[in-house]
Amino acid sequence: MRRPEAFLILLVILMAAACGLNNTMYNARKYFKSAQERPLNSNGRPSPQAIEDYTKTIQKCGIIISMKKDNRETEEAIFLMSKALYFKGNSAFQAKDQFENLIRLYPESRHIPEANIFLARIYREINQPAEAESRLEAFIRNPGFASQHPRALLVLADFEIQDKDYLRAEYWLERVVTEFANSPEAREAIYLIGKNYYVQKNYQSSLEQFQRLLRQRRLDKNLRFDALYYLALNQLELKDYNQGRETVAELVKKEMRTDKLGIARVLKARLLMADGEQEAGQQVLEAVIQDYPRSPASAAATYWLGENHFYHRQDRASALASYNRVRTESPNSEYVNPAAVKVTAIQQLGQNTNLNAETNLQQYLDYQYQAADNYFRQFNLPDSSFMIYNRIVAQKDSLQALRDSLDLDMLNLNAKIDSLQMLKQNTGLSALTPGDSLVVLQDSSAVEVDTLAINRQIAGWNTEKQSRENRISNLNTSIERFNTDIIPFVKFVEASLRMKLGQKDPQVAEILESMQRDYPGHRYTNATRMLYNEQRVRVVDPRVEEAEQRYDYALGLYEAEPDSMVMILTELLEGPSPELAMQSRFRLGWHYAVERSDTLSARPYLEELLLATDTGRYGELARRIFDGRNFLFGDQALPIYSSNVTDSTLVSPDSLRTVDTLPWNIPENIDELMGPQPQIDESIGIEMPVYPEPREEEPLPEQNPESPAEPSTPAQDPDSSLEPNAPEPSPEPPMEPSTEE
Repeated sequence: MRRPEAFLILLVILMAAACGLNNTMYNARKYFKSAQERPLNSNGRPSPQAIEDYTKTIQKCGIIISMKKDNRETEEAIFLMSKALYFKGNSAFQAKDQFENLIRLYPESRHIPEANIFLARIYREINQPAEAESRLEAFIRNPGFASQHPRALLVLADFEIQDKDYLRAEYWLERVVTEFANSPEAREAIYLIGKNYYVQKNYQSSLEQFQRLLRQRRLDKNLRFDALYYLALNQLELKDYNQGRETVAELVKKEMRTDKLGIARVLKARLLMADGEQEAGQQVLEAVIQDYPRSPASAAATYWLGENHFYHRQDRASALASYNRVRTESPNSEYVNPAAVKVTAIQQLGQNTNLNAETNLQQYLDYQYQAADNYFRQFNLPDSSFMIYNRIVAQKDSLQALRDSLDLDMLNLNAKIDSLQMLKQNTGLSALTPGDSLVVLQDSSAVEVDTLAINRQIAGWNTEKQSRENRISNLNTSIERFNTDIIPFVKFVEASLRMKLGQKDPQVAEILESMQRDYPGHRYTNATRMLYNEQRVRVVDPRVEEAEQRYDYALGLYEAEPDSMVMILTELLEGPSPELAMQSRFRLGWHYAVERSDTLSARPYLEELLLATDTGRYGELARRIFDGRNFLFGDQALPIYSSNVTDSTLVSPDSLRTVDTLPWNIPENIDELMGPQPQIDESIGIEMPVYPEPREEEPLPEQNPESPAEPSTPAQDPDSSLEPNAPEPSPEPPMEPSTEE
């Protein structure tokens, strides 16, 4: 073969190979574009067809990369493969590796900016949010990536939105709008600002942002339709129904995306129902369910159908059926969780059969509290919730009326019993045997009296009397509970809910005034006062609060005035708070055992802690120094003794040799174990304790028996290491009033 012919053949082969590679790249781009155009499925993930297209993209790009040619096509193939791996949805780590390969192999590539943004998203998805934000913040400081700065800012804002930090998200979005006003990202930023306001229920500001967006030139068609949807949503929330119906009519007429059209029709139905056209709205919802079965649109339609049944038709059964159907239509719908909550709430509302405040007060209260909570939270019907609370308060009057009626019956019964007893005494019937009869004159007529019948009647009335006495006793107990606990609690809860609704004046003020009049000094009255004054709310008996201050003050005296501390703590053993009495008991036991080396005096305090239940951290610490017979430290078991007593009946022979010295060491880490000392709060003139977080129990260090000397620093106060009574937040119904002070 001649040389020119051979050269021609080689050229043809090279051209064919080049065409083949070009065709491979073309197909890779085609498959990727096809995958991107396919809608996501109901759970927001790519459809099986899209996954198949992404897989083909990866395969085609792999062919190009395997040629190991250092050219633009290889560079693009790596980038396209990386994106396909990312969007495929289950290959984040492989996508990360490929994007990093691109940056490493082609640092000057035009795809580097996008690769960095994708990497930030991936780091976020693999639970490295700090790395993701750090990368993006460094990215937007790099002037070489200026063209991609607005896109990076949008991604940063998206991260903040996911974290519900809407203020910081708005900062990034406003930067896009102001610094890149003519970019497509600026219009997208306005859209996201509007959505942020909507999520925060600032509907007027959200409305203004979408109106601002719709005035923009060169607005993308799909972005325009999305803006119209949120514009109509805000008009619905602001009760501008006429304008909302016009907006959604335009949207339904022009929207071509099937999934978006179904959702737009649901919004149309909601506007119709809100505007009083429930039948028309229900027909639209039913049509959506039929036209878009098993989709997010049909799930939304089913949910709002349930809302129509519950709120407008008062048909709980139909509402329950609709709410239950939401998950069936689309298990990943945003309406699944709210529907499930309402199913539970409706079922609870139906459980009011045979509830009787007299026979089972607690069951009655549990139901009413839960029902009130459901009306307030789940159904957004605060007036219904307040009606239930008023019903609870009125129940006291019903019980009092019943008790008064039974008191009157008791008077009648007693009169009847006394009458027969008098008849027996006046006629001598008590001396007759049962079954005897006696003829007496009554109103000039002869009457035969049957003693057996009289005794039977008296016994029956006495049985009835006992039954009514029991009922009266139970009613008095319930009425007392209403007076001392239930009504103050209900008033406090109503006040807290009205504060949430912005009804401080005059509603909460009136509640507080009535509580101060009817329940002065009550712990819920104090809590309502704190609530009204917008202070930290703590539901505690004023006597307990005063005792706690005394306890805190006593703790600060243990070093300078230990006898004064003992006196105050001893008083608190009989104080209004069982919890505080337990703390005082432990502190006294510690004081005598450790600070005075008088285990005989310490023993009764620690024994009571060992015998009691629910002693918490104090019981644990007591067991670590006393086992019921011996005082312990580390591995040592110590006999009971007093440094002031040498009676051989109290001291074992082995311990007599060390009776005048402390036979065991306070551990070096006792300060750490027992916590810091109280610190003085000079503003109020008493010592306020400092409470660290509770620590995991650690074994006490073993002591060196050869060094029995006491430590040079005084033992720290044990109580300051314990968790204080945490401030109780404003309670939210349902909430059982505690019978403990």
